Amino acid sequence: MFFHREEDLKEIARFLISLKQPIVVVLDEYNELKDSYGGKETGSMMQKIIDGLKGTDVCVIISGSAVTVMSELLDSSNPLFDRFDSVLHIHGFDYLESAAFIPRWSNRDKASCYSVFGGSRFA
Repeated sequence: MFFHREEDLKEIARFLISLKQPIVVVLDEYNELKDSYGGKETGSMMQKIIDGLKGTDVCVIISGSAVTVMSELLDSSNPLFDRFDSVLHIHGFDYLESAAFIPRWSNRDKASCYSVFGGSRFA
């Protein structure tokens, strides 16, 4: 993680605004950012940054795989509550959905690919 303090993130936000062009920033694995700064402090810090980006061409997408952490963002006691334009709950592909991306592959190769990249057999 190259963010060592709140000011680092604010400086990045100022730089992105100064570019004066539409930019999408994706903060993947938000739970890692939260762990590195500490619970509520992260939410308060992000609240200030996101509020400072209102009215600019910078769009922030917050994502993560820790369902509990991501769900907490929607709680009314969270500093980021009511700061989201949309919320998407994205689930993993099943075998048939993932196989549709590689229609020319054999069924065996599709199954191998699915098992190697995160799929699991039907139980």
